[in-house]
Amino acid sequence: MTKFLITIFLIYLFMRFVFPILLRWGIKAFIKKNIQNGRFTNIDPNAFRPANEPQPEGEVKVNYVPKQPQPNQAKDFPGGEYVDYEEVK
Repeated sequence: MTKFLITIFLIYLFMRFVFPILLRWGIKAFIKKNIQNGRFTNIDPNAFRPANEPQPEGEVKVNYVPKQPQPNQAKDFPGGEYVDYEEVK
């Protein structure tokens, strides 16, 4: 039982302290390798620019136009017909 608890504790310590360091190192190596190979060259330079830039004075730009509400068709619906039913016991 103590061997099991020690093993679990060591696994916890590894996952808590060593694994994040190894993961960061691996990601850095992966990114450096891909940058050197030219795989990250087509990144859009405007991707991180704020979308709402101030507009020049007197110019209006509408980004969103709400949909016009559909005419309510329930007013035109006559309601159907009444059907008698018998209760089955």
